[in-house]
Amino acid sequence: MLCPVATVKRRLAEAGPNDVPLFGFNSPAGQINLVKSKVVRTLGQVWSEHSYQGITGHSFRVGGTSLRYAIGVPVEEICALGRWTSNCYKLYLRDYSERDLEESLSLVNSLEEAWMQ
Repeated sequence: MLCPVATVKRRLAEAGPNDVPLFGFNSPAGQINLVKSKVVRTLGQVWSEHSYQGITGHSFRVGGTSLRYAIGVPVEEICALGRWTSNCYKLYLRDYSERDLEESLSLVNSLEEAWMQ
């Protein structure tokens, strides 16, 4: 299980100076820093390319829960990621057709590729 406190402490140590964004990741091309404007712009571009409209931040909670469930992630892990201690995760589940699953995985791949640019 990932400890968020340890993760933030490790990231602060790795980030270095105070002007380096906190959120980012290492890629073969080097450090990729995630800043709000880049995240919003990249998400908008990818969603537009896939003809998705009206997606909000809360869509990640519903979509993330449903997608993880559709690909077989254990319920315990889904609940841990959503910080749920009851069966309320079921409120976020949406059925995925085979086509929905294929489209969602394609979108995830497009997002992954977009972060590397």
